[in-house]
Amino acid sequence: MLQEDYQIHSDLPYCIKCFIAITRPKCANTQCGQRMFGAMFFAVNKYWHAQCFQCAWCGKPLVGGKHYVVDNLPYDLECHWIKRLAIQKEQQEQED
Repeated sequence: MLQEDYQIHSDLPYCIKCFIAITRPKCANTQCGQRMFGAMFFAVNKYWHAQCFQCAWCGKPLVGGKHYVVDNLPYDLECHWIKRLAIQKEQQEQED
């Protein structure tokens, strides 16, 4: 019989590949989407690799996790204001 490493989840055995697929969250960065291993960063109610946690506007890394949320996406300080002003302008144009 072929022996393989396995893990137990919900009292059932899974090969390592399947265990990872059902138990590990995916990175929230849509350009990555890989399963999380080891250290994870949790922000905006999602899991991220540290290198994948980027400003939604300019794509710069959000070093140290400092971010501002607009429309449930992370932004750096400068882009946060750009996005908020763009939303405000759009709302004003719709009212006119």
